Amino acid sequence: MHDRLPEWLTWLPGPGFGATGVRLFFVISGFIITHNLLKEKTKSGSINIGSFWIRRFFRIYPAFFAFMITMLLVYLNFDMNLDITKYIVTLFLLTSVIPANSGWYFGHTWSLSVEQIFYLIWPMLIKIGLGSRFLIASILLWPLIRGIHYLLCEKYQIFYIPIYDIVNNYIFMSAGCLLGFLIDKYNFNNKLDNYKMYLLFIFCFFYPLVERLVFDNFLTSFKPAQTYISSFSPVPISICFFYVILFLVTKKNTVFYRIFNSSILVYIGSVSYSIYLCQQFFTIPLNGNTFYIQLFPINVILMVVFSLLLYYLVEVPFVRLGHKLFAKPKSARQIG
Repeated sequence: MHDRLPEWLTWLPGPGFGATGVRLFFVISGFIITHNLLKEKTKSGSINIGSFWIRRFFRIYPAFFAFMITMLLVYLNFDMNLDITKYIVTLFLLTSVIPANSGWYFGHTWSLSVEQIFYLIWPMLIKIGLGSRFLIASILLWPLIRGIHYLLCEKYQIFYIPIYDIVNNYIFMSAGCLLGFLIDKYNFNNKLDNYKMYLLFIFCFFYPLVERLVFDNFLTSFKPAQTYISSFSPVPISICFFYVILFLVTKKNTVFYRIFNSSILVYIGSVSYSIYLCQQFFTIPLNGNTFYIQLFPINVILMVVFSLLLYYLVEVPFVRLGHKLFAKPKSARQIG
C-alpha cells in the first residue's frame, strides 16, 4: 500500500479507517432515511413504498452499474481472474446474504448489499407502525445476537451463517434509525447547551479514529483486544456516531456545525458515493496486478477525475430523473 500513498501517510491504517468510514455512512444513512420517511408519513398520513424503492434505485444503481461494467472491462482486458457467478451475485447486491468472494476491485460493494436489505425492510416496518418497537427490541438483543454469531460462526466455526455483514453492521444502521425517531419526537437543543455536551462531542468524534489507530498499530497481536474489536467494538462506536450526528443536527450555532456544513465538505459529501465506488481500484493493492496508474500520485488524480465523471455524467442525471418521474404533478400538489 505504501506505493499508493504519499510517504508521510504510510503509517495510517487505511483499511481500518475505511471500515470506520463505512460505519459512519451506515449511521448517517439510517438517520436520513428514517427522518425522511417519518416526515412523509406525518405530512401525507402514509408512506409510498414503491416510490421510495424506485427513487433509491435511481440514486444507487445507475452509478453502481456503470462502475461494475467498467470493472468487468478491466478484468477481461487485462486477463484477470473473474468468477462470473460471483460477479453476478455482486451485480445484484446479494453478497450480504449469498456467500460470494467478489472480485477484488468490487469487493467493497458489500456495504451496498447491506443497504439494500435495509431499504427493502425498514420502510414497511415504519409504514405499519412497528418501526420503533422493532428498533428498540433489536438494539437490545444485538449484543446477544452478535456474541452468539461471533462464538459459533467466527471463533469456533461450529456452523456458517452467510449474513456476517448484516449482523456486524446492523447496530450502526439501528443507531441512525433511532436518532431519526428521537429527533422527530423531541427537541434536544436546550438539553445539549452545556460545556459538558461540547466535550462529549469532541470525545465521541475522536474516539472511533483513535480506537482504530491504536488497535491497528499497537494491538494487532493482542488477542483480547482483537476479540473486542471484532465483536463488541461496534457498540461504543455506534454510540459515538449517534451523538456526533445528534449534536451537529441540533446545535446549529456552533463552530462544529459551520465546519461540517462548509461548502467544501458539503461538496465532498455530494460526490462521496462516486468516490466510494472508484477508490478501491486506485488505492487498495492487489498482489501481482499493480498498474502504473495505481501508483502515487497519479492514482489519486485519476481517482478524483473518474469519480467526478461518474458523479456528473451518471449519478446526478439519474437522481434528477428519478425525482422528476416520481414527483407529484402540480395539480395533484394543489389538490392534496
